Amino acid sequence: MLPGYAALGVRKMAQCEADWRTASAEVGLRSLQKTRNAGWRTMKVLIKSAWWSDESTKAAFAFLHANAFAEAGHEVQIFLLGEAVNLMRNETMNAVTPVGWPPLSQIMQETIGHKIALNI
Repeated sequence: MLPGYAALGVRKMAQCEADWRTASAEVGLRSLQKTRNAGWRTMKVLIKSAWWSDESTKAAFAFLHANAFAEAGHEVQIFLLGEAVNLMRNETMNAVTPVGWPPLSQIMQETIGHKIALNI
């Protein structure tokens, strides 16, 4: 055992660790209780994607991340290039379903609802 810990004793070390965990949990709860972006700086976010429908989950991440940023109160734009431009076709959009997420067509409705700019 290190000399500093010998003076504290095992009980004191356990109490210090418990106090630290409680303090961390309280800080985390306070941050969750704040309203959207209250008191925080807003960011301008540009999300770039070149993923196409062959990687449906990766293709949807740009829209999912943009929606999350917009819900947090940030200004967001999506920039699609290469094969990702084809995701804007209705046929492709309706066919893409990322693993563990709703279909891209539903995600896009939310993106449009947030008025996120799409640069294609």
